[in-house]
Amino acid sequence: MSVIYKIQWNKKEDKVTQNDKRKEEVKVNSCGILLRGYAKSRSEVKDVADRLNLSAKRASEIGFRNIAILISEEKDCGSTLIATCMKLDGLGLKAPRMRVASIEGNDKDILNDGLRYLWSSFCEYAFIASNKAVGYLNTPNIEKILATFSDGALCSGLALRNTSVPQEEDQIYNGVLAGRISNILAAWDIKALEAVGGFDSEIGSEEIAPIIRLIKKYSKCIAPVIPTEDVGLNVSSLRAEHFASLSSTKTGRQFREASRAKGSFQLIEDGIILGYPE
Repeated sequence: MSVIYKIQWNKKEDKVTQNDKRKEEVKVNSCGILLRGYAKSRSEVKDVADRLNLSAKRASEIGFRNIAILISEEKDCGSTLIATCMKLDGLGLKAPRMRVASIEGNDKDILNDGLRYLWSSFCEYAFIASNKAVGYLNTPNIEKILATFSDGALCSGLALRNTSVPQEEDQIYNGVLAGRISNILAAWDIKALEAVGGFDSEIGSEEIAPIIRLIKKYSKCIAPVIPTEDVGLNVSSLRAEHFASLSSTKTGRQFREASRAKGSFQLIEDGIILGYPE
């Protein structure tokens, strides 16, 4: 990874001190993006494939040159992969490197597989986006996330609103503002994430343990980002009940994950880079 340091000389001690470490500007075409989906039954395939294709189209238009679309083999009915590929063929996406695959295992296995693919495609940073965040998947928001890496972020993500609940009850939104980044739309320094063991959660709050490990290893490195426009999440009717259940239990699961990783919500909040959320 290429890193530029602003160096200041301390003449009295005759040594270099790194008082202001900043990485060079990160461009979207050097990043990859990971999209995920599955259809429980054949009746759901068209909706899931359409949403995956819309997300991929937006990512391509923004400038991502490496796109991974991964289908959960464990959860899928077996038809989504082919349907998604057929739709992609007609889109004429600009991304020169794309992987569409069905992956065994749970959520953490799929995420780690996608990260390995993007790293092998020479991406230093990996975006992870849910199809429900497609309204936020635009150039201004992506540029705000990219800018956090120049400030030393190793994990960054948008504070997205679930407009079906009041803001004060929105566990995902308020959690992100407090540093508990959500993979609904997040970006990670792949090398740093790998250095702390990647994703390993079994209860669906896979972001929390690596965030804690990153903070313990690198100190302040988390950057919550406020979207340029609060459009709200676009939750599929197929997943509305499931998403409502997950959202209402999010904080409790995050708390258990933090305890498992021998950390706390306070440690995470203390790991936010000064000046953020921004």
